Amino acid sequence: MVIKKERIMQRFNAALETYEKNAIAQQHIANDLLKLLLEKGGNRFHRVLEIGCGTGNFTRLLMQNIEAEHWDCNDLCDVSAQLIQNLPLRNYNFYQGCGESLVLSAQYDLIVSASTIQWFSDPLAFLYRCSTHLIPNSMILLSTFAPTNLPEIRALSQIGLDYPNLAQWRETLMGNFHIIHLSQKEIRLEFDSALSVLRHLKDTGVTATNNRIWNREKVARFCEQYHQHYINEQGKVSLTYVPIFMLARKKENA
Repeated sequence: MVIKKERIMQRFNAALETYEKNAIAQQHIANDLLKLLLEKGGNRFHRVLEIGCGTGNFTRLLMQNIEAEHWDCNDLCDVSAQLIQNLPLRNYNFYQGCGESLVLSAQYDLIVSASTIQWFSDPLAFLYRCSTHLIPNSMILLSTFAPTNLPEIRALSQIGLDYPNLAQWRETLMGNFHIIHLSQKEIRLEFDSALSVLRHLKDTGVTATNNRIWNREKVARFCEQYHQHYINEQGKVSLTYVPIFMLARKKENA
């Protein structure tokens, strides 16, 4: 499934005020990315580019924990007001537009993106674009999602994105990068009800995958099936994110 950028922008614009409070899995992912960078990548850089900065959750974490002379932040939505409010530093530029086709003139020694490139039409090709804007021996730090992401939603609604798997990412990375780290994990969240799951997805913009209108009857049927299949002994229902993490260094001759 290829999602129109206009729909993605519309859904995330609608979720700007609710995203940070509800993006629990994405916050876990941001923390894991930061830990990965500090342990295996370093903490001093000249120029950093972030694709899909959103309201600045991951940007803020980076600014608080690594040194950089300049930051370039990009997002599909106009989040300039949120960045001014949320970021501790002012040595950054914000560029609104699709990160997949963003015209860049600078060269970077770190390009990062958290929970964004799964929305791209060709996520694997994004790696090549990164390599053309990185100086030799510089790094990319990315997270996306595995094909098994949100299995509960996919099973009950037949709605979901077509994600590259870990092997495809490994093969593509090896063309221009030395792989430092590549892995995936499960993040299982619990909610009081299936309706809370749907509200969570809406409040984090994830419903951009779905252009169907759900009437009351369809919502009730979905919630009933969700409770039948995914309720635990404590009466909670689960929602499972499956992120992929990658840290890689550009080859000298790439």
